[in-house]
Amino acid sequence: MLVAVVLIAIVVFMALGGMAGFNSLVRKRNRTSEAWSQIDV
Repeated sequence: MLVAVVLIAIVVFMALGGMAGFNSLVRKRNRTSEAWSQIDV
């Protein structure tokens, strides 16, 4: 029983870490796009 709880906790933490990493990549992509759109040629 304890092993199952530990495994579920590990999976949940990995999922949260994956979502946080993905959100940071999307945020960086949006900032880069916004920065390039501010450049006038």
